[in-house]
Amino acid sequence: SLLYVARTYLIAREKSWRSGGVRYERTIWFTFLRAAFLAAMIALIAAWMMPTFTASAAVGDVFGQASGPWKEFQDNWTRLFSSLRSYTVATSDPYRDTLILGGPRSVGNTPIMDVYVPQRLPYVYWQAIVYDTYDDGGWEIAQQGDSVLHYPEDGVLNTPFTQAREVITQTVVNYLPNSSFIYAAPEVIASDRQMFVDASADERGDLLVTSLRSRYVLRLNDRYEVISRVSTADANSLRTASTSYPAWVSERYLQVPGSVTPETLELAAELAAPYDNPFDKAIAVRDYLRQTITYNDQIPAPPEGVDPVHYTLFVSKEAYCNYYASAMALMLRSQGVPTRVVSGYAQGEYDEETMSYRVRASNAHTWVEVYFPAYGWIQFEPTASIPTVNRPEDAAGGNPGDAFNDVFANRPAFDRDELRGEDIDNAEIPDGNLPDLDALAEEAEAGSTGFLAQVSIWQVIGVVLVLALAAGLIVTANEMNKRVEGDVLRSYIRLGSWARWLGILFQPAHTPYERADMMVTAVPEGSRSIRNLTQHFVLRQFSGNGDGPFDTLQEWRELRPLLIRKALTARWQRWRERQPKMKRRRR
Repeated sequence: SLLYVARTYLIAREKSWRSGGVRYERTIWFTFLRAAFLAAMIALIAAWMMPTFTASAAVGDVFGQASGPWKEFQDNWTRLFSSLRSYTVATSDPYRDTLILGGPRSVGNTPIMDVYVPQRLPYVYWQAIVYDTYDDGGWEIAQQGDSVLHYPEDGVLNTPFTQAREVITQTVVNYLPNSSFIYAAPEVIASDRQMFVDASADERGDLLVTSLRSRYVLRLNDRYEVISRVSTADANSLRTASTSYPAWVSERYLQVPGSVTPETLELAAELAAPYDNPFDKAIAVRDYLRQTITYNDQIPAPPEGVDPVHYTLFVSKEAYCNYYASAMALMLRSQGVPTRVVSGYAQGEYDEETMSYRVRASNAHTWVEVYFPAYGWIQFEPTASIPTVNRPEDAAGGNPGDAFNDVFANRPAFDRDELRGEDIDNAEIPDGNLPDLDALAEEAEAGSTGFLAQVSIWQVIGVVLVLALAAGLIVTANEMNKRVEGDVLRSYIRLGSWARWLGILFQPAHTPYERADMMVTAVPEGSRSIRNLTQHFVLRQFSGNGDGPFDTLQEWRELRPLLIRKALTARWQRWRERQPKMKRRRR
């Protein structure tokens, strides 16, 4: 394709040169395409070796540092042109440090990952990134903090301790080439991969994690394990939780910008008025959004200058997950309930036989988390297209609240005590519960890889060496041609050699001009060059006027292609004429 682009560009330039009366070498296409070919080979080698480079720790660190400014530019570009953005998750790392409430999104059905678990879980999300600040129609991470490299041998992440959590281990098989996010159920506390932990710290020094990214780029069929602490808190416990929030919570997760309209604030106050606790307020806002806003992921971007949340609540009354989550988060924040927005994937399809979740691009999702002191961040689902799974009213069961059910209560796999670092090692998946992941990965790869995946690097190197040798021979032959064709006397001798290829037999008595006439008869298109070469040979050989400037190379550049074509045609014609004679002799 690069050669095609180069040739197309050259044709356009030739037209421009001809219209402007610019003199140029007619055979410049050879040099131009040769340079394009070498550039294409360099690009192919670089592209082939890139996965190997990114798997190197040193090179991976360099690429990670170098990509920082580009990533910041992408986030700013997304913010500026959100109305034109088609939100797609069919590519690597679909989530960035900004989440814009823009136009329609386009999601395919491509497999993203398989997540293997010891037992079917309550409704679960696979978290990618957390946003804390809403401004100018989108979410961002105001408290970026540091990106700290965490090794598996470092143990459990130092996150704030919370009650009513169950430790689960997930084995993830990645089907998204060149991905960096570590996807897992919230909240992640450990992984078997070296990873960059994007986090700030609270007043106690505990990590407030916004995202986890693998130190080495995750390639197709890469596998990793993650340990998470999933909340098992019941509705009654959350309803009676304290409202004395730590400073890092109230400073960071109660932010409401001035762009939020009075109508939005009044609606939030109206929905929350009957309740005296954050949990019931969250349920009220969630249910209102699910009942009054129609799900539609093809909505146009809100008009310029109009707050997207206001537009969703009072004008369009249509939304997809980004809008649902934004509306719920801002309405709750306005009522003093600390809330944040999280992006990742919904749970996907569960397979009883393999005990795994197949997560596809169509499961890309954004949801809401509300903070409850002592219990941490709890997930809520405001999007109408995603079902809510009920949380038991209390430890003994009862009426539904939100998000999760009592599956954990009936599962003997893990102890329900408040697990901390030393208990994590006991939370392993029995080997017998896992299917043959290699076979599943190969099956997924069969539909995702092409010819290059079946070619080894040594085969590529061999092809490159052969092509390099061919290119070297071409360059050498070209240089030799220049030495011969750059001299008037040698050029005339070469004309005689071409005559034999054309089937022309010169006699000793023929003069140079007679020989030129015979060649012009065979190759009329090259008459000018043939006569010029002959004329300068005669002047050089038989008079003293042949020392003036004469570009024999230019004549040969125009003449050589004509001679090659005529010589091949003549040889083919003579071969065809001999075939009947040979058949008669055989008879």
